[in-house]
Amino acid sequence: MLGLNSAARARQIRAGSLPLKLGPGEFVLFIGHAMARQALPLSSFFLLLLEAYGLQLQHLTPYSITQVVIFVHLCEMFVGVKPCVSLFRYFFMLVKSGKSQDEIGGYYFQTRFGPPTPYLSGFGSGKWEDWRTDWVIATTESHERLALPTSGPSLARKEWRAKEKLPEAFKPVLEKIGMLVKDGLTLMHVLVDFLKRRIAPLQRRRLAAWTYTGPDDCGRVQRGVDADLSQDHLEVMVRGITGEPFITEHVILPEDVTPLCEDQGLRMVLLTTLPMLDDMGVAVRQLGGDPDRGVRISKVGAAPTSQEAQPTSSGERSRRLQCQGGSFVGEPASKCQRTEGDPGQSSSQSHPPGGSPGPAAPASPVRQPSLTPPRQEEQQQGPPPSPPQQQQAPPSPQ
Repeated sequence: MLGLNSAARARQIRAGSLPLKLGPGEFVLFIGHAMARQALPLSSFFLLLLEAYGLQLQHLTPYSITQVVIFVHLCEMFVGVKPCVSLFRYFFMLVKSGKSQDEIGGYYFQTRFGPPTPYLSGFGSGKWEDWRTDWVIATTESHERLALPTSGPSLARKEWRAKEKLPEAFKPVLEKIGMLVKDGLTLMHVLVDFLKRRIAPLQRRRLAAWTYTGPDDCGRVQRGVDADLSQDHLEVMVRGITGEPFITEHVILPEDVTPLCEDQGLRMVLLTTLPMLDDMGVAVRQLGGDPDRGVRISKVGAAPTSQEAQPTSSGERSRRLQCQGGSFVGEPASKCQRTEGDPGQSSSQSHPPGGSPGPAAPASPVRQPSLTPPRQEEQQQGPPPSPPQQQQAPPSPQ
């Protein structure tokens, strides 16, 4: 189920025993969570979702793991965006299980009733009998959200049901989900799609599901045609996860719904029209912040420095990348000619081609660009000086 078949990776799983003794990076992994398609290492989105609610992994029931898994694959394969915590909280709320006598498996995610945008319908809450008794010890990267819980979630209970207020940028995403619901896409369709492709949506992967290329795709738990599920194995997994019978007619995708990995044109349209999301919500670069990441661009029309390019024929000055410290990016200081009268500098002479120095060049009346913008009183004295011209070398002697 986890794809840990190789001898090296098989050591990531070992049998557990009591009293419980965990080594570095080890945590308790319930078999029910693995059946619900939780794979290692965990994705940054899933860890951030646990962080947002103050949950430990073992707080959740296997059915909640299934809900998160389906949400992730829905976003990547059918909507065309990365999953994010804000969108998840728009459709789901955290609920305390009334039957649970301890913190392990005492909480689950429930779909909100009657949101403006409907969510996928399908199977109900699967019954996982005595799932707390089946567990192993797994090894992965250490994370505080993998420790066994000793108390409830750290998020205040009044915040569990608080509905996320999505910004306007999410409107096309919600419209796309509403269209998929209208076309007949269900939870079962999404579940069967990632099971057949051997994708574990909660596993940390380099690429999103919409880039899936086939049996040898790098996002598969097990690669190769030989690793594809047979129809019998698929039926067993669906019944084990949902607790419902496998009905072939219920797992065939509606005619108007196409996985994005199978339609490159549709995928490109969606990727260019939908907002770019990260694990939390709309990517920062679309909300403002510092899109230049500390790099500053000189304003057009400002007084050029000696390191800036000369004016173009259209009269506009070239724009240069400048770091916060004032230095320009990716270019050493240029060697500029100095005019007589520059303090602390000797005059510079240019030599004509041919090797023989010509007569000394007369002092150029051309005003060199200043390293600082002109003061306001200087600007008011008259029209701005004409753009500096490149100093010409004198003609060679006859």
